[in-house]
Amino acid sequence: MSNERIFLTIWAIGLLLTWPPWFWWSIRSRRASGYPIVPQAPVGAIYVEKKASGREHGKFGGASNCLLVAITTDQFMVAPQFPFNLVAPRGILGLEHTVPKTSITASLQRDWLGANVRISIANMEKAVVMDLKLRRAEEFLATLAR
Repeated sequence: MSNERIFLTIWAIGLLLTWPPWFWWSIRSRRASGYPIVPQAPVGAIYVEKKASGREHGKFGGASNCLLVAITTDQFMVAPQFPFNLVAPRGILGLEHTVPKTSITASLQRDWLGANVRISIANMEKAVVMDLKLRRAEEFLATLAR
């Protein structure tokens, strides 16, 4: 048996043994903190985008085309969509927040990768800054300003 085949066999066995506990841990962390397993846009949302990308400053990793971003008249929400939210326990990537709309500030940031919306959340125990790649960034900022 070649070294590559041995490696792939061990890798596949390891994957099969570790994914069920990992999913269980992710589901348990969401239930314990009151977050849903399948996030939905809040009823009455005035802005919803279901394929946003983003990352929190100071956290490992990010999300690409799998974030749900919503604004209601009084709340801002961002969360990974199912099944991508099962990749990591709640809070590890820093991309799950539901906060009052008045506690965030947002601005358009342009860099060599394009335009991002920089979100700062003020009412947390520590300052949270994240960049979101939104398809309708100007509409998001206008809705947030209402």
